[in-house]
Amino acid sequence: MTDKCFYFEDGKIISDVFGLLDVLKNMDDETFYNHVNDDKNDFSVWIKQSLNREQLAAEISKAKSKKEAIDILKKYNSGEKLSILSPIRKIFYSSLNMFQSIKSELLYNFRYKNLSDTFISGYKQRKNKINELKDNGYEIQMCESYIEKLEKKIEKFIHNRSEKSAISILHLFYCLDEELVNYEKTFNIVKTFNNNYDQYKIRIKGLKKKNKDVYDPEMTLSRIRKMIKIYTESNKEQDAIEIVHLFYSLEDAIDLINKK
Repeated sequence: MTDKCFYFEDGKIISDVFGLLDVLKNMDDETFYNHVNDDKNDFSVWIKQSLNREQLAAEISKAKSKKEAIDILKKYNSGEKLSILSPIRKIFYSSLNMFQSIKSELLYNFRYKNLSDTFISGYKQRKNKINELKDNGYEIQMCESYIEKLEKKIEKFIHNRSEKSAISILHLFYCLDEELVNYEKTFNIVKTFNNNYDQYKIRIKGLKKKNKDVYDPEMTLSRIRKMIKIYTESNKEQDAIEIVHLFYSLEDAIDLINKK
């Protein structure tokens, strides 16, 4: 995925047109015109060369303002698919950018500050994140393996202060962060799903108190609970999309009951 990414100066990273649309919505005009002006259109070039979408690239090349670019992307990605994927992708890019920021800080400290303190601090941050994921039921053997190696490498570096050890530690941090990005994405999405599940459970309970027939919503809610568990283990985007579809179906079912 890396060779298809578009990197912004503020550290944001996108890898598809969904991400571009999300970023453009919150982008200021000055930043936009740094990328799109009379001399160039970075987004059009990226879409054509990295994503191989010549038709969309041609359309984006005509955009002279941020609003025009957003309208083109909305039209291109119109329909239910965008509305379903956008919240999920937003969480993913938020996680990715968070860890990118951590890595940037680590590299800065590598060059300019006390390396031992930096490595120990980075180790503790990631150790806490791993413990948080474990407490929430995630199987993270790979992350645990990396963190154990980091602990040993850092202890070795404190004693020998060699450049080779420092580079090895940086590589381990990089590998660990790549793993944590995936788990962090799943963790945040599952958290969102669970919050929505709890809210719908309360709504259905309220309908039952009014003697409403809630058989269909209860069955859908039960299916959602099972799918959340499946997604937690599989980490597959398709499972997340199915859960979103189920939430849509649940909302429709509740609306139908309320109209009776």
